[in-house]
Amino acid sequence: MPKVSLTSLLDNAAAQPAPAPAPTPTPEPPRAAVPAPEAAPAAELPQPSATRKASTRPARRAQAEPARRSEPAGGPKYLQLERKETRIRADQWEGLTATARRLNKERNREGERITENTLIRVAADLLLSRADELSGVTEDDLRKSLGL
Repeated sequence: MPKVSLTSLLDNAAAQPAPAPAPTPTPEPPRAAVPAPEAAPAAELPQPSATRKASTRPARRAQAEPARRSEPAGGPKYLQLERKETRIRADQWEGLTATARRLNKERNREGERITENTLIRVAADLLLSRADELSGVTEDDLRKSLGL
């Protein structure tokens, strides 16, 4: 195959007509604005359970007793609490997780769900209730002052 110089290739490409541009799609004409329906009074709104398809699964026990799952007046409990961060040892986290799981199994879906954070809040309450017994300058000293 004979060698072809780059210049000759470019000259040949420039001499050829440019390909026709692809046709651009025409936009659809704007649709007439449909006014939003007026809000129906609360009594006329369909209930969510009425619009759902019937389920073949048996009803859950939690649905049968909605009063047990009601949220406090101020919203969900976790939104009423301050977010704080702490560093704990791996064995502490594992112990908290195991304890929360055990307590949740024992509660048989009654009461509120117990989490690691729940246990940390209870531990903080216990510590604060015994704050007058605390003394020391290190973490180990503090533990010893409480008999831990």
